[in-house]
Amino acid sequence: MKNGMEGGRFTALGHSRGLSSAASGHGSASSTAASVHGDHPSHFSSLASVQTSGPLSSLPSRSEGARALPTRTTSLSGKSDRLHRLEQRLSGLHAGLEKQRQQRYQHLIEKLQHVEEDVADVSAAGNEAQSVFREELRKIEADLRERQSELETDLARREQQTQEMERRLTRMLQTEQEALREVETSLMNAFTEKTKALREEILQSGQLREEQEASLRHYCEVEIPRLRDGLQQEVRERENMERR
Repeated sequence: MKNGMEGGRFTALGHSRGLSSAASGHGSASSTAASVHGDHPSHFSSLASVQTSGPLSSLPSRSEGARALPTRTTSLSGKSDRLHRLEQRLSGLHAGLEKQRQQRYQHLIEKLQHVEEDVADVSAAGNEAQSVFREELRKIEADLRERQSELETDLARREQQTQEMERRLTRMLQTEQEALREVETSLMNAFTEKTKALREEILQSGQLREEQEASLRHYCEVEIPRLRDGLQQEVRERENMERR
């Protein structure tokens, strides 16, 4: 929109320059006409001076004056006709310049009106676009605020859930650790009791084995020889009885 306004300013400046040039042209034409009109009176004055000075300097005879009069009248009539034609031409030129100036002025006025209308249209369109943009910006800002509020609420809720889960996990871990300690304690107690019972059983079995070894040794060393001696004695007695 700034470019359009600057273009309108440059166009208006060009139009004002055109008007000034047209006015200067008109002034130069009028000055030319004035100079032409001014030159002709001087010419008439020179002619009048010639006419007045002629008879004073040298007085011709009546026959010479009668002969020169038609020539002067003819030259004066030709000059007046020429001056009349020049005046008509200058008046036509002046009218043409005036008409051209009026046309240029009217054309410049129309251009200025068109430029003002274009500037007004561009300004109205810019204002409308700016209002639409502001409305869209307000909507976007409201949407962003709403989304930010939703995100903050969601983050707070998730943080609360995370803290609650962390507390639950901590309690579960503590419970499992306590249960594990109890299991370890019970296992250690059971292992200790089992080890003690096994040690006692091993000791008892060792004592029993020693007793069995002692009884076996006694049987082998005492009872078996006694049985052998008793058997030998019976064999000898049976042989003796058979001999009898």
